[in-house]
Amino acid sequence: MENCPKPEDRFYTVEEYLAFDEASECKNEYFHGVIVPMGDGYVPEPFLTSTKGTVEDYFRLDSNSDIRHEYFSGDIVAKEDNSPVCLTVIGNLVKHFTECFADGPLRSWFQSLRVKASSEHYFYPDLCVTGAGTEYLPTRPPTTTNPIVIVEVAPGGLDDIVRGWKLKHYRSLLSVQHCVLVSPNSPWVELWTRKGIGRWDIVDLKGLDATVDLLAIDLKIPVAKVYEGIEFPVKSKP
Repeated sequence: MENCPKPEDRFYTVEEYLAFDEASECKNEYFHGVIVPMGDGYVPEPFLTSTKGTVEDYFRLDSNSDIRHEYFSGDIVAKEDNSPVCLTVIGNLVKHFTECFADGPLRSWFQSLRVKASSEHYFYPDLCVTGAGTEYLPTRPPTTTNPIVIVEVAPGGLDDIVRGWKLKHYRSLLSVQHCVLVSPNSPWVELWTRKGIGRWDIVDLKGLDATVDLLAIDLKIPVAKVYEGIEFPVKSKP
């Protein structure tokens, strides 16, 4: 349609999004400050420098590479390196999950299990949890279609565009019961808990005294454990 303006590559407030959508003849969605035209193939700025290719190209490149890549609607994107703080946070979570899952069917994966979020989206969560009924595709590295818990550490903070886009597709998997976004810049965890098809409860957990309650796998994680070994400046931004 003629009256379908393209959003700018910037963050919008909710009020700006509502005004933009009302003025457009097309439907638009809103993810972590980004306006996304539905069905338009719009790709956020971080993906614009990626390699283009088919899913087959992606599998071939990723299986023969020393670094991991993710796939987003034709864009093959090298997974960014983690900062020391991000690695510490992920390491703390892996340690906690490993200790808690020692005697059960649950298993945690550190950036080593590819998740098929759709036929056009393949990601490597920083950490994910699988259970006894996990389905694996015959790929190398392994790929699953039904993880239970997804954890992403957001180097740019919880408003990171890429994390917002990935979260949308993780939530489309009916097996996923929790999505956990972690800020490395301050003790702040965003917990998404499935409440039904298309319904999610979102809780902001700020401060080291909070607890991440993963009801679906009967596990509670003190936020202090997530950030163990990390010292934050007096003034910090998430």
